[in-house]
Amino acid sequence: MVLIVQWACLTVVLSLHSVSAEEGTTKSELTPPPSCIDPDHGCGLWEPEDEGVAATSSLQPVSLLQTEIKMKLRPIDTGSTSLLKRMKSTALMSIDSECFKYLKPSSQWGSGALEGFGGGVQDLSQNNQSRILHNVFFLGGPAKNRTVLELGAYDGLAGNSNAFEALGWRSILMDANPAFMTSLRQNRPKAEVYAPMAISSTTGAVNFSICNLPYLSGIGITDQDVAAWPAHIEKVVEVPSMPLSYVLDNIPELDILFLDVEGAERMVLETINFNRTHVRVFNIEGGCPDSKAGEFLESKGFVYRGNIQQDFVWTAPDF
Repeated sequence: MVLIVQWACLTVVLSLHSVSAEEGTTKSELTPPPSCIDPDHGCGLWEPEDEGVAATSSLQPVSLLQTEIKMKLRPIDTGSTSLLKRMKSTALMSIDSECFKYLKPSSQWGSGALEGFGGGVQDLSQNNQSRILHNVFFLGGPAKNRTVLELGAYDGLAGNSNAFEALGWRSILMDANPAFMTSLRQNRPKAEVYAPMAISSTTGAVNFSICNLPYLSGIGITDQDVAAWPAHIEKVVEVPSMPLSYVLDNIPELDILFLDVEGAERMVLETINFNRTHVRVFNIEGGCPDSKAGEFLESKGFVYRGNIQQDFVWTAPDF
Protein backbone atom coordinates (compact mmCIF):
# COMPACT_ATOMS: atom_id res chain seq x y z
CA MET A 1 0.00 0.00 0.00
CA VAL A 2 1.45 3.40 -0.96
CA LEU A 3 -0.76 5.63 1.15
CA ILE A 4 1.17 7.14 4.03
CA VAL A 5 3.51 9.74 2.59
CA GLN A 6 4.22 11.97 5.55
CA TRP A 7 3.80 11.95 9.30
CA ALA A 8 2.07 15.16 10.30
CA CYS A 9 -0.50 16.09 7.68
CA LEU A 10 -1.57 15.10 4.20
CA THR A 11 -4.47 15.69 1.89
CA VAL A 12 -6.34 12.61 0.69
CA VAL A 13 -9.68 11.57 -0.69
CA LEU A 14 -11.02 8.68 1.37
CA SER A 15 -14.08 6.62 2.18
CA LEU A 16 -16.58 6.83 5.03
CA HIS A 17 -14.08 5.19 7.34
CA SER A 18 -10.34 5.32 6.67
CA VAL A 19 -8.43 2.08 6.53
CA SER A 20 -5.25 1.11 8.28
CA ALA A 21 -1.81 2.07 7.12
CA GLU A 22 0.30 -0.23 5.03
CA GLU A 23 1.53 -3.45 6.57
CA GLY A 24 5.10 -2.28 6.12
CA THR A 25 4.77 0.64 8.52
CA THR A 26 7.26 0.23 11.32
CA LYS A 27 6.17 -0.43 14.87
CA SER A 28 7.95 2.66 16.16
CA GLU A 29 5.86 4.85 13.85
CA LEU A 30 2.62 3.48 15.27
CA THR A 31 3.35 3.06 18.96
CA PRO A 32 0.99 5.36 20.87
CA PRO A 33 1.57 6.89 24.28
CA PRO A 34 0.32 4.65 27.13
CA SER A 35 -2.46 7.11 28.04
CA CYS A 36 -4.39 6.38 24.84
CA ILE A 37 -4.48 2.61 25.09
CA ASP A 38 -7.98 1.13 25.40
CA PRO A 39 -7.79 -2.63 26.08
CA ASP A 40 -11.30 -3.13 24.72
CA HIS A 41 -11.03 -1.21 21.48
CA GLY A 42 -7.37 -0.52 20.76
CA CYS A 43 -6.27 3.03 20.14
CA GLY A 44 -7.92 5.72 18.15
CA LEU A 45 -6.72 9.28 17.99
CA TRP A 46 -3.74 10.16 20.15
CA GLU A 47 -5.38 12.17 22.86
CA PRO A 48 -3.79 15.41 24.08
CA GLU A 49 -2.63 15.72 27.63
CA ASP A 50 -5.11 16.97 30.19
CA GLU A 51 -3.72 20.49 30.03
CA GLY A 52 -4.79 21.59 27.33
CA VAL A 53 -32.13 8.14 -11.25
CA ALA A 54 -28.78 8.93 -12.96
CA ALA A 55 -27.25 11.50 -10.70
CA THR A 56 -27.81 15.06 -11.87
CA SER A 57 -26.13 18.32 -10.97
CA SER A 58 -29.20 19.30 -8.95
CA LEU A 59 -28.58 16.46 -6.51
CA GLN A 60 -26.09 16.84 -3.69
CA PRO A 61 -25.57 13.25 -2.47
CA VAL A 62 -23.67 12.12 0.55
CA SER A 63 -20.52 10.88 -1.11
CA LEU A 64 -18.53 8.33 0.82
CA LEU A 65 -15.37 9.41 -0.94
CA GLN A 66 -15.91 12.87 -2.32
CA THR A 67 -14.11 15.52 -0.31
CA GLU A 68 -10.48 16.49 0.02
CA ILE A 69 -9.81 16.85 3.72
CA LYS A 70 -6.63 17.34 5.68
CA MET A 71 -5.81 14.25 7.70
CA LYS A 72 -3.58 13.49 10.63
CA LEU A 73 -1.90 10.13 11.11
CA ARG A 74 -3.14 8.09 14.03
CA PRO A 75 -2.25 4.60 15.24
CA ILE A 76 -3.86 1.41 14.04
CA ASP A 77 -5.04 -1.65 15.91
CA THR A 78 -2.52 -4.18 14.64
CA GLY A 79 -4.46 -7.01 16.26
CA SER A 80 -7.60 -6.49 14.19
CA THR A 81 -8.33 -9.33 11.82
CA SER A 82 -11.48 -8.30 9.95
CA LEU A 83 -11.51 -5.53 7.37
CA LEU A 84 -14.25 -3.78 9.32
CA LYS A 85 -12.18 -3.66 12.48
CA ARG A 86 -9.12 -2.54 10.57
CA MET A 87 -11.05 0.29 8.99
CA LYS A 88 -12.79 1.32 12.18
CA SER A 89 -9.48 1.46 14.07
CA THR A 90 -8.18 3.72 11.25
CA ALA A 91 -4.69 4.98 10.62
CA LEU A 92 -5.94 8.44 9.72
CA MET A 93 -8.03 10.95 11.55
CA SER A 94 -10.67 12.35 9.22
CA ILE A 95 -11.20 15.86 10.47
CA ASP A 96 -10.20 19.23 9.11
CA SER A 97 -7.32 21.15 10.66
CA GLU A 98 -9.60 23.81 12.15
CA CYS A 99 -10.96 21.14 14.52
CA PHE A 100 -7.60 20.14 16.02
CA LYS A 101 -7.75 22.83 18.69
CA TYR A 102 -11.00 21.36 20.03
CA LEU A 103 -9.55 17.91 20.67
CA LYS A 104 -9.53 17.01 24.36
CA PRO A 105 -9.08 13.70 26.19
CA SER A 106 -12.07 11.60 27.22
CA SER A 107 -11.54 12.67 30.83
CA GLN A 108 -13.50 15.84 29.94
CA TRP A 109 -16.67 13.74 30.25
CA GLY A 110 -16.11 12.80 33.89
CA SER A 111 -14.95 9.72 35.75
CA GLY A 112 -18.09 7.68 35.12
CA ALA A 113 -18.34 8.25 31.38
CA LEU A 114 -16.60 5.00 30.47
CA GLU A 115 -18.54 2.77 32.85
CA GLY A 116 -19.92 -0.35 31.19
CA PHE A 117 -23.59 -0.87 30.42
CA GLY A 118 -23.98 -4.06 32.44
CA GLY A 119 -26.39 -6.85 31.62
CA GLY A 120 -24.10 -8.23 28.96
CA VAL A 121 -24.50 -5.19 26.69
CA GLN A 122 -21.28 -4.44 24.81
CA ASP A 123 -20.02 -1.16 23.46
CA LEU A 124 -19.10 -1.84 19.83
CA SER A 125 -18.51 1.79 18.92
CA GLN A 126 -15.15 2.90 17.56
CA ASN A 127 -14.03 5.09 20.45
CA ASN A 128 -16.55 4.42 23.23
CA GLN A 129 -19.07 6.88 21.82
CA SER A 130 -21.98 4.70 22.93
CA ARG A 131 -20.85 4.46 26.55
CA ILE A 132 -19.98 8.12 26.86
CA LEU A 133 -23.20 9.44 25.34
CA HIS A 134 -25.33 7.02 27.35
CA ASN A 135 -23.63 7.69 30.67
CA VAL A 136 -23.45 11.45 30.27
CA PHE A 137 -26.87 12.17 28.77
CA PHE A 138 -29.18 9.19 29.25
CA LEU A 139 -28.06 7.23 32.33
CA GLY A 140 -30.96 6.45 34.62
CA GLY A 141 -33.58 7.50 32.11
CA PRO A 142 -36.12 5.16 30.53
CA ALA A 143 -35.10 3.26 27.39
CA LYS A 144 -38.70 3.17 26.23
CA ASN A 145 -39.50 5.56 23.40
CA ARG A 146 -35.83 6.38 22.82
CA THR A 147 -34.64 6.48 19.19
CA VAL A 148 -31.15 6.37 17.66
CA LEU A 149 -30.28 6.82 13.98
CA GLU A 150 -26.95 5.73 12.49
CA LEU A 151 -26.08 7.05 9.05
CA GLY A 152 -23.38 4.81 7.54
CA ALA A 153 -24.27 1.57 9.32
CA TYR A 154 -22.35 -0.83 7.01
CA ASP A 155 -23.35 -4.42 7.79
CA GLY A 156 -24.62 -3.59 11.27
CA LEU A 157 -22.24 -5.87 13.15
CA ALA A 158 -20.28 -3.10 14.82
CA GLY A 159 -21.25 0.49 15.25
CA ASN A 160 -22.46 3.24 17.48
CA SER A 161 -26.10 2.18 17.65
CA ASN A 162 -25.74 -1.50 18.64
CA ALA A 163 -25.61 -0.94 22.39
CA PHE A 164 -28.63 1.38 22.37
CA GLU A 165 -30.66 -1.20 20.46
CA ALA A 166 -29.63 -3.83 23.01
CA LEU A 167 -30.86 -1.49 25.75
CA GLY A 168 -34.30 -1.36 24.16
CA TRP A 169 -34.03 1.75 22.00
CA ARG A 170 -35.63 2.01 18.59
CA SER A 171 -32.81 1.97 16.05
CA ILE A 172 -32.80 3.25 12.47
CA LEU A 173 -29.94 2.27 10.18
CA MET A 174 -29.01 3.73 6.81
CA ASP A 175 -26.35 2.84 4.29
CA ALA A 176 -25.99 3.61 0.60
CA ASN A 177 -24.01 0.50 -0.33
CA PRO A 178 -26.21 -2.17 -2.00
CA ALA A 179 -23.73 -4.80 -0.81
CA PHE A 180 -25.06 -4.36 2.74
CA MET A 181 -28.75 -4.51 1.81
CA THR A 182 -29.17 -8.12 2.96
CA SER A 183 -26.55 -8.40 5.70
CA LEU A 184 -27.70 -5.23 7.44
CA ARG A 185 -31.21 -6.62 7.76
CA GLN A 186 -30.00 -10.07 8.79
CA ASN A 187 -27.54 -8.80 11.39
CA ARG A 188 -29.92 -6.22 12.86
CA PRO A 189 -33.41 -7.75 12.56
CA LYS A 190 -34.85 -5.44 15.25
CA ALA A 191 -33.74 -2.27 13.47
CA GLU A 192 -35.50 -0.24 10.80
CA VAL A 193 -33.21 -0.45 7.81
CA TYR A 194 -32.93 1.89 4.83
CA ALA A 195 -30.51 0.22 2.46
CA PRO A 196 -29.46 0.98 -0.10
CA MET A 197 -30.30 4.62 0.49
CA ALA A 198 -28.23 7.77 0.01
CA ILE A 199 -29.01 11.22 1.39
CA SER A 200 -29.46 14.09 -1.04
CA SER A 201 -31.17 17.46 -1.06
CA THR A 202 -33.95 16.09 -3.29
CA THR A 203 -35.47 12.68 -3.98
CA GLY A 204 -34.07 10.76 -6.91
CA ALA A 205 -31.15 8.45 -7.49
CA VAL A 206 -27.37 8.65 -7.53
CA ASN A 207 -24.62 6.56 -9.09
CA PHE A 208 -22.91 4.28 -6.58
CA SER A 209 -19.56 2.67 -7.40
CA ILE A 210 -19.07 -0.89 -6.11
CA CYS A 211 -15.44 -1.48 -5.18
CA ASN A 212 -13.80 -4.89 -4.73
CA LEU A 213 -13.07 -3.65 -1.20
CA PRO A 214 -16.62 -2.91 0.01
CA TYR A 215 -15.67 -0.18 2.44
CA LEU A 216 -14.11 1.88 -0.34
CA SER A 217 -17.35 1.87 -2.33
CA GLY A 218 -19.12 5.16 -2.67
CA ILE A 219 -21.00 7.68 -4.75
CA GLY A 220 -19.09 8.95 -7.76
CA ILE A 221 -15.96 6.88 -7.00
CA THR A 222 -13.55 6.06 -9.83
CA ASP A 223 -10.68 3.62 -10.19
CA GLN A 224 -8.29 6.53 -9.77
CA ASP A 225 -9.74 7.27 -6.33
CA VAL A 226 -9.06 3.77 -4.98
CA ALA A 227 -5.99 2.71 -6.97
CA ALA A 228 -3.54 3.42 -4.14
CA TRP A 229 -5.06 0.80 -1.81
CA PRO A 230 -4.86 -1.08 -4.34
CA ALA A 231 -8.47 -1.59 -5.38
CA HIS A 232 -10.72 -1.20 -8.37
CA ILE A 233 -14.34 -0.45 -9.24
CA GLU A 234 -16.28 -3.56 -10.22
CA LYS A 235 -19.48 -1.86 -11.36
CA VAL A 236 -21.59 1.27 -11.00
CA VAL A 237 -25.23 1.02 -9.98
CA GLU A 238 -28.01 3.47 -9.22
CA VAL A 239 -29.23 3.75 -5.64
CA PRO A 240 -32.21 5.76 -4.42
CA SER A 241 -31.62 9.00 -2.55
CA MET A 242 -33.76 11.34 -0.49
CA PRO A 243 -33.58 14.04 2.17
CA LEU A 244 -33.16 12.82 5.73
CA SER A 245 -36.40 14.56 6.62
CA TYR A 246 -38.27 11.84 4.73
CA VAL A 247 -36.95 9.24 7.19
CA LEU A 248 -37.68 11.46 10.18
CA ASP A 249 -41.10 12.64 9.00
CA ASN A 250 -42.99 10.58 11.60
CA ILE A 251 -40.32 10.79 14.31
CA PRO A 252 -41.00 13.86 16.45
CA GLU A 253 -38.22 13.00 18.93
CA LEU A 254 -34.79 11.70 17.89
CA ASP A 255 -32.47 11.12 20.83
CA ILE A 256 -29.15 10.54 19.03
CA LEU A 257 -28.05 11.01 15.42
CA PHE A 258 -24.67 9.52 14.51
CA LEU A 259 -23.34 11.21 11.40
CA ASP A 260 -20.12 10.28 9.60
CA VAL A 261 -20.14 11.19 5.91
CA GLU A 262 -16.70 12.69 5.25
CA GLY A 263 -17.38 16.28 4.39
CA ALA A 264 -21.08 16.18 3.52
CA GLU A 265 -22.28 16.61 7.10
CA ARG A 266 -23.75 20.06 6.60
CA MET A 267 -25.67 19.01 3.52
CA VAL A 268 -27.21 16.13 5.47
CA LEU A 269 -28.11 18.42 8.37
CA GLU A 270 -29.76 20.85 5.98
CA THR A 271 -32.15 18.10 4.84
CA ILE A 272 -33.62 17.75 8.36
CA ASN A 273 -36.89 19.52 9.08
CA PHE A 274 -36.18 20.78 12.60
CA ASN A 275 -39.75 22.04 12.90
CA ARG A 276 -40.99 18.45 12.73
CA THR A 277 -38.18 16.54 14.47
CA HIS A 278 -36.55 17.48 17.76
CA VAL A 279 -33.00 16.08 17.86
CA ARG A 280 -31.46 15.87 21.33
CA VAL A 281 -27.88 14.76 20.61
CA PHE A 282 -25.70 14.91 17.51
CA ASN A 283 -22.47 12.88 17.28
CA ILE A 284 -20.70 14.17 14.16
CA GLU A 285 -17.29 13.21 12.87
CA GLY A 286 -15.36 16.41 12.18
CA GLY A 287 -18.29 18.51 13.38
CA CYS A 288 -16.40 20.95 15.61
CA PRO A 289 -17.68 24.53 16.14
CA ASP A 290 -15.48 25.89 13.34
CA SER A 291 -16.63 23.32 10.78
CA LYS A 292 -19.47 23.89 8.33
CA ALA A 293 -21.61 21.40 10.22
CA GLY A 294 -20.80 23.07 13.54
CA GLU A 295 -21.61 26.52 12.22
CA PHE A 296 -24.95 25.24 10.94
CA LEU A 297 -25.86 23.59 14.27
CA GLU A 298 -24.88 26.73 16.17
CA SER A 299 -27.14 28.79 13.90
CA LYS A 300 -29.97 26.46 14.88
CA GLY A 301 -29.30 27.00 18.58
CA PHE A 302 -27.56 23.72 19.34
CA VAL A 303 -24.89 23.70 22.06
CA TYR A 304 -21.41 22.28 21.61
CA ARG A 305 -20.58 19.90 24.47
CA GLY A 306 -17.18 18.37 23.62
CA ASN A 307 -15.42 15.76 21.53
CA ILE A 308 -15.05 12.01 21.61
CA GLN A 309 -11.77 11.80 19.74
CA GLN A 310 -12.60 12.77 16.12
CA ASP A 311 -16.35 13.02 16.81
CA PHE A 312 -17.96 16.19 18.15
CA VAL A 313 -21.08 16.24 20.31
CA TRP A 314 -23.87 18.80 20.19
CA THR A 315 -27.11 18.91 22.14
CA ALA A 316 -30.39 20.71 21.83
CA PRO A 317 -30.48 23.92 23.91
CA ASP A 318 -33.23 22.51 26.12
CA PHE A 319 -31.48 19.20 26.79
